[in-house]
Amino acid sequence: MNRVLLLFLVFYSFSCSILQEEIVFLKPNLSPKLPQETEFSKIIDLNGDWFYLQTGKNNFEDETANWQKVKIPSCYEGEGNVIFKKVFRVDTKFKNKTFKLNALGINYKATIRLNGDRIGNHIGGYNSFKVNIDPNLINFNGENTLEILVENTLDKENTLPLKHQIWGWRNYGGIFREIFILIEPEITISEIKASPEFSPDLQNASLNFSFLLEKQNAQLIHSKQTISPNSLSKISVGYEIEVKPVNSDSTISETFKNNGKIVFEINETGKVNGSVKLTKLKLWELNDTNLYEIRINVFNDSLLLNSVTQKIGFKETEIRNNKILLNGKQIKIQGVNYFEELKDYGNSVPANILQEEILTLKSIGCNLIYSFFPLHPYVLELCNNYGILVIEQIPLWAVPKEKFQNKHYIELIKENFFQTISRDRLNVSVFAWSVGGRFDSNTKESLELAKSLIKISKELDYRPLACQTTPLSEDLITSIIDLPILNLEFTPIETLEKDLGDWQKRFPSKPLVTFDYGYFLENTTNKKLKQENELDYQAKLILDFLEKLDKIPTYCGGIIAAFNEWKSDEPMLTRGFSNEKMISKRGLVDYERKNKKSFEVVAAKFSGNRLPFVSAEVSEDSTNYTYSIFGLILLLALGFMYSSNQRFRENFIRSLNHLKVLFFEIENNRVAVYDYLFQQLFLISAAFSLSIFSFLYTLKRNTAFDCLLSQFLENETLKNFAVTLIWRPIFSLPLFSVLIFMLLLASSVLISMASYLLKFNLSFRQITSVLVWSGSFVIFTIPVGMFLPQIIGINYLNEQGPAFYFICGVYAFILLNLLYRISDGITIVAKSENRLSKIIFTLFNILVVSYLIWYFLEANQIFEYYKLLAYINAI
Repeated sequence: MNRVLLLFLVFYSFSCSILQEEIVFLKPNLSPKLPQETEFSKIIDLNGDWFYLQTGKNNFEDETANWQKVKIPSCYEGEGNVIFKKVFRVDTKFKNKTFKLNALGINYKATIRLNGDRIGNHIGGYNSFKVNIDPNLINFNGENTLEILVENTLDKENTLPLKHQIWGWRNYGGIFREIFILIEPEITISEIKASPEFSPDLQNASLNFSFLLEKQNAQLIHSKQTISPNSLSKISVGYEIEVKPVNSDSTISETFKNNGKIVFEINETGKVNGSVKLTKLKLWELNDTNLYEIRINVFNDSLLLNSVTQKIGFKETEIRNNKILLNGKQIKIQGVNYFEELKDYGNSVPANILQEEILTLKSIGCNLIYSFFPLHPYVLELCNNYGILVIEQIPLWAVPKEKFQNKHYIELIKENFFQTISRDRLNVSVFAWSVGGRFDSNTKESLELAKSLIKISKELDYRPLACQTTPLSEDLITSIIDLPILNLEFTPIETLEKDLGDWQKRFPSKPLVTFDYGYFLENTTNKKLKQENELDYQAKLILDFLEKLDKIPTYCGGIIAAFNEWKSDEPMLTRGFSNEKMISKRGLVDYERKNKKSFEVVAAKFSGNRLPFVSAEVSEDSTNYTYSIFGLILLLALGFMYSSNQRFRENFIRSLNHLKVLFFEIENNRVAVYDYLFQQLFLISAAFSLSIFSFLYTLKRNTAFDCLLSQFLENETLKNFAVTLIWRPIFSLPLFSVLIFMLLLASSVLISMASYLLKFNLSFRQITSVLVWSGSFVIFTIPVGMFLPQIIGINYLNEQGPAFYFICGVYAFILLNLLYRISDGITIVAKSENRLSKIIFTLFNILVVSYLIWYFLEANQIFEYYKLLAYINAI
């Protein structure tokens, strides 16, 4: 007994040490992209050297002092809370100014302190945010200490995004984008909005604008006028709006203006609304990116108090008669999904790499990029300059419908959507805002959410709203969303035309735009690619989809699965036992940014050049003989025991035909029932191991099973270990045979202890004998386990056919039968002859096991995610 407890404690300690996760910082971005300083705005650059401290707490109170250096911006892998600390100085000449901390990206939750005082917090890793700094907290005569507590742990309930599965992107933590303090005049200009209303010929427009003015401090503005103390509660200023083309001669180009005055309360915001008439407009086109400059001046008398300049552009996007129009002309979308991630840097990508990639996309004829999360502002600036449209999505991805009943979660979604649009609405390249995808859009709650997001969108901006859906879904959202995007990940190419045709019949006014074709190995089901042909196969798959889609007359274009490969947040079972099982292989370029064969195909297709020849040989998935050999060894061991010991042979036969006779002999402690007891127990354990892992092996390429596996193996190390076990039976079969053997022994110990408490006084050997002879029939599952991968096949769940569900039913029957036999044996050995007590005991065992299974599935939200997978997969 003591040995069992000691073994348990050792195993528990080892498990805890495995689950502890140390953070690892990746390469920093050594060329941060900061906004330009002007006459009225100055910047304190906070990038560069910081100190950090990993802590297990979610507050700043940590007694340890093991601070280490790190360069910011950078990101880290691993989950945990990290305190970042930076010391900086502020020149005394900036007294009587306004200070705002600007962070372009901190993942996931940030709590900020300045000189020991908390000044703000933010939730959401990809949206930029600003925090007002009270000048009274700043030490102008010495050092200032900025501390940021970063918590990057996602969960399954309250984070956006939710904790990722295999189809998600890596949740890097840290201050991964630029951070700085913006110093402005006392009167600040913010929340600029500019929405054009075009004339029918698109030559003229009325630019409706709005912005906010605020003066935080009750200090006098230095002007020629004397302001009485009684007027300090209000402020009166004039404003002027100028709109003119960028990089043009102001003496030649016309400047459009609007001016006025506003009175607002100090420490309150004053909102300015107005319009500017624009004539002879040069529209922003994909190949002619005409940009304008909007300048807002705020003055008192003739004294200019503040001035802000922002580049904008003018384009009209319209969805009409199932067509997509840009400036009145129909366009075909040639897009790619873009992940802001780079090997060795994570999601803290240097600006020069971002520029190179946008130029590469432009050079191959790509006219749109799609992002699962708000992009770095510099990416949008590049798209403005080079002529690439952007669909920007909030990270609402893979969400079970039950989450939409959570009011707190709904408010989190709305706030994130509001922040995204508010930050990026002045970028002319933004084509549409996406509310996400891979959630059940056929519920009342999801419909109400979509309506509320549409309302937010229309109040903040004029661009259309997009949402990902599937061709087979009868969802409620498609009819109210401007631009439904059909995700083809689980759509077979054989049924592509029919599925899209049926969808168009249901929604004839919606444009046909597709997404996510070009999935990789996971789609090959029971086919195994020859490794040297993997890249050719991906290229062929994408080409086949593009060729099929181009034959549809109403096709408006689509978005390739991904431009670049990215790291998943979970090891992928479907990728097999390899060093790249964390990498999603859908990209046109690999994780090191080398062009793949599919890049050549897409470049030729987008640019209208001659297509390269692609082909790929496939072969049937190779048979794994480990299960057959392992099962054969077990059968030979059973045969040896059966032929070499007469008592064992008799007991084995009686366990199959006259089990109760054995139970009575166990009750009387007959020595004959104990021959080869532990050897037989190990054979039963090995038979269980063989059945379990041969069954799991049939699901090794099943994406749905992979996602569900991630739900209750949240730790990356554990998921990685599980992938290894499933793909390497030569390792998993003996290991789990030993573990199940130990578990059964531990069960015998526990039942024996419980019997003493209930005064039945059953010995450890008696309980073990009941387990052994009750489970002897499990030996006959060995032949099934030996050939189970050949019986079921290695396919998607919905393609494995009746054999899969039949085997599930057989195993369920075996488990229930085993529980009944064990219950029967224990009641006999315990000398309880009451048949009702046997039935009650059996039902009790079944209920306990069922409850434990249900609790385990419910605690890990397996039911919720299975329903989500069923909706997406149309299982």
